[in-house]
This record gives sequence, C-alpha cells and structure tokens, in this order.
Amino acid sequence: MKKYIIIASLFALASCGDLLEEHPKAISSANFYSTKEEVQGGLNAIYVPFGSGSAMGSLYPAQQEAYADYGFGRGSYTLVSQFQGLDAANVVRTNDMWVQFYRSIRNANILLSRVPLSTHLNENEVKTALAEAKFMRALVYSILVKNWGSAPLRTETNMDIVDIPKASLEEIWSLIESDLQYAIQELPLQPRRLGTPSKGSAKTALIDCLIYTGNYGGAGRLADEVISSNQYKLVEISNADDFMKLYGPEASGSSEEIFYVKYTREGNSGWQFPMFPHHPAAGYLNGFGYFALHSDSENKVIKSWDDADFRKVFNWYSWDIGIGPTTILNRKYRDANAPNGGSIGVDYPLYRYAEVLLWFAEADFRTNSQVTTAALDALNQVRRRAYGFPSGAASAVDFKMADFQSPDQFLDTVIRERGYETCYEGKRWLDLKRLGIAAETIKEVYNYDIAERHYLWPIALSEMNYNKALNPTADQNPGY
Repeated sequence: MKKYIIIASLFALASCGDLLEEHPKAISSANFYSTKEEVQGGLNAIYVPFGSGSAMGSLYPAQQEAYADYGFGRGSYTLVSQFQGLDAANVVRTNDMWVQFYRSIRNANILLSRVPLSTHLNENEVKTALAEAKFMRALVYSILVKNWGSAPLRTETNMDIVDIPKASLEEIWSLIESDLQYAIQELPLQPRRLGTPSKGSAKTALIDCLIYTGNYGGAGRLADEVISSNQYKLVEISNADDFMKLYGPEASGSSEEIFYVKYTREGNSGWQFPMFPHHPAAGYLNGFGYFALHSDSENKVIKSWDDADFRKVFNWYSWDIGIGPTTILNRKYRDANAPNGGSIGVDYPLYRYAEVLLWFAEADFRTNSQVTTAALDALNQVRRRAYGFPSGAASAVDFKMADFQSPDQFLDTVIRERGYETCYEGKRWLDLKRLGIAAETIKEVYNYDIAERHYLWPIALSEMNYNKALNPTADQNPGY
C-alpha cells in the first residue's frame, strides 16, 4: 500500500465550530491515526468536504429544492425546474458534489485502514472510531446512489486503485447496510460532539435506506426501536415562530435532533444554502439572499396546504421578485445576525425525530397492509405539533380511522405530511422518485413530462476522464 502523506491542507477547512477544531500537522500515514487526538482529527476531516459549499453546504440542497413540486428555480436553476435534464452550469455543480462526496469517502477509507493499526487506542476506542467513519461513508454512499445510481465502490481495501468499475446498486446498498449495522453496534448512545453520529443516528440512517430500497419490515422494526428508546421527542410549539426552536441559530441540540450537519457564523463557516430562497431586503438573513429558489401561492401543492398549518406559516412569505405578486419565498432557515458574507449560523437538519415517526407510519402500513393504531398515532403526533397542539394528546386536528376510505388514502396522507414536514430539507424529489410518483406528480403540478435524463445526475467528468475502468458511453448515465 502507498504511504499517504496527510498534509495540513486536508484539514484547513475544518473550522466549523466545535466539530472541526483539530488541525493536525503533516504526518506520514505510517504514524498518523495513532493517538486519540490524531484519530479525532482524521474523523473530523471526513466532514469537511461533506459539509462544504460544493456539497451539503450549498449546491446539493439547492439542486434538490429546484426539483421539488412545491417550488421553482430562478436564473441558472430555471432549467432544473423544467425537468428536462441538466445544462452545462448545473452539470458543473453536480460534478463538484461528486468530487466532494468522494473526498469524504476517501478520508473515511484512510481512517478505516489506519486506526486498526494504532497502538495507542484500546479496543473500544478503535471500534468507536471505525463506527463513526463507517457511518459517514454509508451516509455519503446513500446520497450518491440516490442521485447518481450505480457508481464506483471505493473502500479501504481498494483506495489505492484509480480504475474501478461501477458497482451494482445491490453491492452499494449492501456496503451501506453493513457499515450502518456496524455503526449501530459500536457507536455511543450520545454523540462525541453535536454533529457526529450516535446509535440513534445510525438506526435512523438505516431506516432511510431500508425505506428507500423497499425493506419496509426492517424499516418499521428499526423505527419502532428508535421511538421506544424515548431518546428523542418532538419539539413542541404553540405558534409558527416556535419552529425557530427547531431551525433557528439557537436550535442546536434540540430533543428532535438526530443528525444535523453543523455550521457556525465564525470563520466564514456558516451554511450558505439559506441564501438561495431569501430576498436580501426581507431581513431574515441580515440583508443577504439570492432568491434563486421561489414558489407561487397558486402552486397546486402550496394552494392545497392548509393555511392553519403552522409549518406553512413558518415556511413561506410573500415577496414579488419581479415575476408577479403571487410569488412566495421560503424562510425556514433564518439568522438575523448573519455576518458579512452571509455565513449563516443554522444547521442542516439531515435527520429529525419527526421523520422517524412518519417513516414508521409508512413502513407499518405497508407491512401490515392496513392502518394500525400505532401508525395512525405516529402520523397524528407530527400533525398535532404542526397545528400547535401537544403532540402526545388527542386533538381536534387528529386523523381518524374513518377518514381513510381506502388504504391508499392513508399512504397518500403520510407522504403529503412528509412533504410539508421536510419542506426545504432537500428530500421531496427523492421521495417522489423512490415512490414511483415523480412523473404523475410533476405532470399534475407543472404539466411537464420528465425527461429520462432528469432522473439521474451525470457521472462526473473527472471520473470519466481518469477512471479507465469506465466506458464513456456505456457507463455514463442516460442522456449525458
């Protein structure tokens, strides 16, 4: 195996608050990842490219939200919202995401290869470090496979090899599940720091993957474990602004947080994505905003969303950006004290307890082929909170068994509620794809026929140019 020289620049971006404080000096891999401090530095390096502006920090959620059925892209994102595939500008963006995601995988693989050789860590410390690296590798691969489909599978055993063919979807999902099962066994109940995974994080990530691949029985059982653990609970609200307890600058570490990507105002290390849906004059980001993502009060999804739902009130505000008085913008993420440069001090809510409840409702229904009281209660907990009622007690807005004249109505309701609940969290398009309803939904809302090339992003040009195991024609995704 080559001896990697870990240079300081690998960690130079690691300035996102407590999570990314370590800045190891250049050390040969023969010695690196030996002490606890070095291992923490290596773990933190996995998060840097993942959370960067070219990935989760900006480009990834912006691209996902331009696909959602409740909104539109503006400027260079306009074409994305027409569902005909990507133009050159957006291909460059997905290329950048690909590079950053594989950098995270590379950093995880280096750690996975080195930590077992440490003579300074005990067995439990080794297992915990490996579990965190495996969690992050699985998380990144799950994002890759959902958006690009089949891709090269790089692990600690082949990371020296450039020319790696695309693995099958089954192989990738198998590694993801194996990594997450290990993480579930070896991660602590509480994360070593906010923004790092725990057992609950690993279980939730695995629920996501099992739901996505149609293993509803496994997903339901795991969701029930998370719910029954009583480790998490919904953040209760009494008015729309109370959602700041969940999405605002002071929300870090709430009872609902399972795994958030962490950002901070300091050191220009804030989350840039909130700039995309805001208008600078609105003041929600202290005078910053691109208003590159927007919607319309006449959009079918928005129009059918109950005005009494505090999620709708909290998310949307009217602002004419020059295309009509019914234009609305999203204000889910706000930071009135964001410093110059728009370094926004809120976090990306990647996994929340509300999602576990809704996943349980879906998985339980699919497994039992009927609406159970447990599934109905999980759904109602999220709905009650949305209207300002205590989540754990019956309320006037509860769904009842009699509301569902057919089983499909229950599933449709769960999916609709998930769309409201995860609005602007970069998940709606992926849900439409995995449910097989993207084509009919987009046709109904926008009257667009989705082009085949729109479903998967193109394999990055850098990969196609340098990986000789890939055939530029046969291995590229359709239409590119």
